Amino acid sequence: MGQTVIQNSKSFRIGSAKFEVGDSVNQLVDLGGMRNVVFEESWEEVWQDTDNAGEVLLTTRNHQCRVGGDLLEIDLQKLANLRGDYDDFALVPGTIIEGAKQQVDNGDWSFNKFIRIANQNADGSEITINSVSGSKAGSLEEGTDYIIAQNERGEWGIIVLETATITDEDQVLTIDYDYTPASHFRMTSGGRLTINPKVVRLTNTNAQGKKFQITVYKARATQGISITFNADESGELNVVPISLTGRKDVTRATGDQLFEIIDEQGA
Repeated sequence: MGQTVIQNSKSFRIGSAKFEVGDSVNQLVDLGGMRNVVFEESWEEVWQDTDNAGEVLLTTRNHQCRVGGDLLEIDLQKLANLRGDYDDFALVPGTIIEGAKQQVDNGDWSFNKFIRIANQNADGSEITINSVSGSKAGSLEEGTDYIIAQNERGEWGIIVLETATITDEDQVLTIDYDYTPASHFRMTSGGRLTINPKVVRLTNTNAQGKKFQITVYKARATQGISITFNADESGELNVVPISLTGRKDVTRATGDQLFEIIDEQGA
């Protein structure tokens, strides 16, 4: 026999969370695959002894929180970002690849929809498009039949327009372009004394697309890089544990200085 009944089935939470870090809520970077994502809040109590009434709780102090987890994607650029300019990060360009060809089959594209170029420039600069052609329409003209554009992640691609030259989506597109991949990434550290704060956001999304989201306004990395290199035969991914400590942002209103939790799932 049960001791009680479920009070609110919507309050059950299943699954992990997306872990994002950035300079603001509009510049968040997804850290990708992780394990053991965690959010923890803490504070200290300040008590005072009295002569005739025992201990009395006066106040709390050091109200803070911790967000962390184990990074499965060891990406130096993302590590440098979450470490708050404590390091120098550089992307060293490689050799330009000229005349790369990308085929977009019919059914995989449509007019006025973004088509991502498969290989991006390592530095994020605009891709050089040499030509675009359709298997029926032939050569397309930039600015008339297609435009070069970026998506919301800053990736480059093209948008094909319906014009007198190309009126039929039932054809294969061929994109000829040049790009410069990275030769390698380089991260150096040592000598800096301060770590800049970051905004951290954890987002759990359920099967209905509803979010349970925690945003920490001002968090600094408090754990250095640690990599355990597993045995080749183990089949285990190497991970980097990360930990950021959130402290109050006193420029915000009292009661809203440390973190925010938004729950769409339980509404």
